[in-house]
Amino acid sequence: MAAALVGVFLAGCAAKRSQYDVPVVPVPATFQKASSGAAAAQTAATAGGAAPAAASARLDQVLPEWWRLLGSAELDSLVKQALEGNAELKIAALRVQQARARTSQAVSDQLPVVTGSVQRRREAAEGEIGGGVTSSRTPARSVNQVGVRTDFRLDIWGERQSIYESTELQERRAMFQRDDVQRNVVANVVAGYLDYLSFNDRLRVAIETDVAVSGMLAAVEARLDKGDATLIDMEQQRAAVYSVKATIPALEQQRDEALNNLAVLLGVAPGSLQLKGQGVAALSFPAVLPGVPSALLLRRPDVRVMEARLLAADADIDIARTRLLPPLDLSAQAGYGSEFMSRLFRPETLFWNVVGNLSATIFDHGRRNRDVDVATSVHQEMVETYARVIYGAVREVDDALNGIRLGRARLNAQREAAQAAKRAWDYSRESYQAGGIDHLLLLDTERTYHRMLDEQHNIDLQRYRALINLFTALGGGTAGGDPLPGKGKRPAAPDDTGRVVTDVALGPAQANDAAPAAQAGSGWQLELAGATDSTAVAAAWRDLQLRFPDLMAQRTVAARKPERDGAGLRVFLAHFATGADAEIACARLREQNIACRAVAPGTAPKGVLAPAPAATPSPVTHQPALFGRAAGMARLP
Repeated sequence: MAAALVGVFLAGCAAKRSQYDVPVVPVPATFQKASSGAAAAQTAATAGGAAPAAASARLDQVLPEWWRLLGSAELDSLVKQALEGNAELKIAALRVQQARARTSQAVSDQLPVVTGSVQRRREAAEGEIGGGVTSSRTPARSVNQVGVRTDFRLDIWGERQSIYESTELQERRAMFQRDDVQRNVVANVVAGYLDYLSFNDRLRVAIETDVAVSGMLAAVEARLDKGDATLIDMEQQRAAVYSVKATIPALEQQRDEALNNLAVLLGVAPGSLQLKGQGVAALSFPAVLPGVPSALLLRRPDVRVMEARLLAADADIDIARTRLLPPLDLSAQAGYGSEFMSRLFRPETLFWNVVGNLSATIFDHGRRNRDVDVATSVHQEMVETYARVIYGAVREVDDALNGIRLGRARLNAQREAAQAAKRAWDYSRESYQAGGIDHLLLLDTERTYHRMLDEQHNIDLQRYRALINLFTALGGGTAGGDPLPGKGKRPAAPDDTGRVVTDVALGPAQANDAAPAAQAGSGWQLELAGATDSTAVAAAWRDLQLRFPDLMAQRTVAARKPERDGAGLRVFLAHFATGADAEIACARLREQNIACRAVAPGTAPKGVLAPAPAATPSPVTHQPALFGRAAGMARLP
């Protein structure tokens, strides 16, 4: 018997492993397409490629707010609105809250369950059969009972710990999924804004062409009056005029649709968004030289999602394996019971019992063994999916670099073609007015120039889209993240993350970017919505300073890690003298849709007090970074 128990115990020790590893996925040492753009990055960073590079910075420093490298204050404002109001981001933040609640449940499952009971029952007297039947000789009796019961399952095989580790990793997965939504929202906002700017350019070309061809129509009519042109020439020119006019409403419609798409991304009503009539030339085109591809392992949220899912699936294997072993349940009950309430709490009415139960499944037709097989197969699937996602990320970066490189060559060639077509059109108009060419050749040069110029704007748009794809593929738009919790092999931080060269001035973070740290127990505090990382805390602090300068003048901020190494950060504003001051400040924040609640002194959680969050160095100086509640922050209950 003792040997059997020892064997069971040793099997249990083998069921729960002490660490979960992330497999190594071999990736290329460098991005091959990046080296071909190095020379161009040293000499030019603007859309035209003519202006000298003004600044250079590490890629990991500018990726969280990469859109600011484009040098557009209007775009900065649009991204800020999207981070505050995008519905998909809010939904993803709520899913993080759900995952966090499940992690808390897993923590509770490791602790004893205590229940209290107050009972009054009526039962037959001793010797009575069929309880409830009464007679004058053997009357039924009433029993009063008050007790407390404790139930606890000893985690001798590590099942509960494995469940907790799995749910914690699933919580991190939800956070990375929220980051991935943010990454794509930022990319979609920038792409939508570029579409709008490109439509402005194309519309401007169409209007200018309309003016020119309409002027030629007047010239043809004048020549017709003199007898130097035919009716055919005039009608052909009229057809060319109205053909151009027909493109103007179509471009206006496409521009309005692009605005409506942007409005949906920003979380505002379609039709209410108003933007300036700028073109793509208003933006700067930075040159990006990524470093080693392993940077993707710690930067891209979708890769982090798969990493968390893989480790959670590994923990699920241990859960299935531990369930093959017999659980040990302990229960204890104590209380008082008596027929008479007046005697209920006397020493002689005390009762108690302790029960230990070790139960094992003798035969279940292999069902639990199949659970292990399923969990193992799911883990293997996650390993293959993890490798596929990483290779897909490397491919996206390589394709984007190739698109930028070839797009630059296409754009330069197309500009030459458009300039040549413009000169041909100018010469043909002069020759036609002098009678040197016929009208058909004039029309052909008109159409060629219009087509070449329109294609130039389209190629420029495609080049910017390749830039968006590159920043998105590098995990831009989020703060990245730390290695996942737990023991085991994790992807190491790369030594070379690359750099970016741009004509937008790069500088250090502004003085108010770094939030002063609040000290634990510093009077009344306001707990704000939770943040995913220190970058989100710093961004929220900047936003609060800009929107409530008087309220933030004497405040400090603290970012605390949740108990038991939970995911994310809990954010507190400190230094409120009284509870009334804290409530008044909270009411002001709520008016602007910022969730908060007052926290009395000494009641804040005892989580680790993180250092004061310092913002990522601001990559541009023309516009401060503005973020609201949705920038890594979820609404409080």
